[in-house]
Amino acid sequence: MTGILLSLFLVFLPSAGCTRDQANLGSAAAALKKAEMNIEGARQVPVSNWQEARERVEARVAGVKVGDRPLTLKIGEYMPENYIIHEDEENIDWPVSLSANQWRRLLTDEQFQILREEGTEPPFDNPLHDNKREGIYYSAATGQPLFRSEDKFDSKTGWPSFTRPIHPLAIAYVWDRGLFSNRIEVVDSLSGSHIGHVFDDGPPPTGQRYCMNSAALVFVAEGEKPPPLLLPEEGAASGQKGTEEI
Repeated sequence: MTGILLSLFLVFLPSAGCTRDQANLGSAAAALKKAEMNIEGARQVPVSNWQEARERVEARVAGVKVGDRPLTLKIGEYMPENYIIHEDEENIDWPVSLSANQWRRLLTDEQFQILREEGTEPPFDNPLHDNKREGIYYSAATGQPLFRSEDKFDSKTGWPSFTRPIHPLAIAYVWDRGLFSNRIEVVDSLSGSHIGHVFDDGPPPTGQRYCMNSAALVFVAEGEKPPPLLLPEEGAASGQKGTEEI
């Protein structure tokens, strides 16, 4: 009996005293453990820094087409007037395509609800809206770099907000057409996982406000190890290939 009680105590011990903020800010460490998981159709690739991750993402995304249009454009300088917005009903062949059960293995319940079911977390009641540390924000779904701390600003909305993505191929845009409004949804470019929305009421120099969900992001402080990158298995088909730059 004593052994059984001790085992139960050890099972529940990690959650004791762990606040939501600690769990989210420490999610990079949890993400590193994903590298040990066997995911059919995808693989976890360790990277040494965000620049290496960016190069690997660009290699997978740059040639993907949606019909006769590129998924997203590779441009030298960020220009919001040039990004391509796709229709929600379009059949986009994302480079990383997993089943709902596979995503549930990789994500927490909250992450799954936001990233895969387009949910929204409460404003202010999230750990990254007021995070002021220097570092990189990665997709909690794929581990790809999305935003830099230098582009983060206080939008007074209660969600982490940025003026631009870390590079143009990091994200894709999809129309979110509702009954009373049309919004532009922001998704990561590898898996199409929902990160938030972008609005044209942001500060200079871009005038854009990328309003993101904390639970969709993994923050890694400057100098710390980035999360592994989720990529399709070698030889896996994804999208029509081609190249297009402006």
